[in-house]
Amino acid sequence: MLGCAVVQGIVLINSGRAASVGINTSIRDWYTAFRQIALFGANSPETKYAGKLFWGLLCIVIGQKYFSKKEKQHVKSLPSIFLFTAALFVIASLYSMKNYPLGRVSIGGGNRYSWLPYVLVFFGAMYASNHKRILQAVLFGLILFICYINFHKVPQSNLQFGSFAKFSDYQKLNIPVLPQWAVYPSWSIDLEPSRSQLFARLNKIDVDLNSFTASNAVLNLSEAGLLIDSSRNDSILVSNNRFICENATDVGLEIEINRTSEGWMQLFFNSTPNFSEIKSLRRWYPSGFVKAQFAFPNEPGGFYIRLDPDKLPGSDNIKKLSSIVYLRNVLASE
Repeated sequence: MLGCAVVQGIVLINSGRAASVGINTSIRDWYTAFRQIALFGANSPETKYAGKLFWGLLCIVIGQKYFSKKEKQHVKSLPSIFLFTAALFVIASLYSMKNYPLGRVSIGGGNRYSWLPYVLVFFGAMYASNHKRILQAVLFGLILFICYINFHKVPQSNLQFGSFAKFSDYQKLNIPVLPQWAVYPSWSIDLEPSRSQLFARLNKIDVDLNSFTASNAVLNLSEAGLLIDSSRNDSILVSNNRFICENATDVGLEIEINRTSEGWMQLFFNSTPNFSEIKSLRRWYPSGFVKAQFAFPNEPGGFYIRLDPDKLPGSDNIKKLSSIVYLRNVLASE
């Protein structure tokens, strides 16, 4: 394990991933990140006390084992080797995000970087407390207490993967998957129609760009497209008409747009003009010309859409907005 930790450290140091950004020079940030992982993600006073008690008892039992005359030298050193190797893995994981080591701490949804160090710590604790059943129960009881107090559900956005997957039967797509990061294309899957689906029938209708009302922006429709001029954050476009796709299971939207700045673009859909985050999709796109793609289940009786093209002030120009129906249906609007 020690050799594996050294190899991982060397690979990270010599990889482009570790060298592509500057290093965080705040000792406090590095200490906080390491301490947070060492305390098993404890984020309340009682769990922090439990974590400190765990390490205090573990250090005492390791010291007793090390200075015991009954144990052989290699047996005495094994718990310390486990802990030292775990520390190397933690340092290597923090260094892989050296510009922001706090991003590696196991808060919120947790992260995979702490799994192996924790396994090594637990093995070290088991070995050090061998033949001391009460102490062993106390050590792992403290860990279970932290896990119980910190247990929580992690809310996940519905990225409508099923609708995107059906969309890919007809044309090339970049399908978003979790986690969503502020970078393009971020975590995603590139799919395109198989050879047997290249000639699949698809209804593609260009949406009238004059059928939208804007908030926090001024609209100017011309032959070049729909210019969205906003001097405030979060410009909003809402469709005046309901789009009806009879018998269709899913609908896709393609938006050809020139963007002033990079950032999040968000699409809302609902059977009424009352929109919520539950029925929405958010994607991060760069500045310049992009073809934004969204997909979602069809709404019975039709749907309205709301588009937040940019979260920052500026001028965006929508060249074309196409609605794509996955089945052999015709798109209509009221």
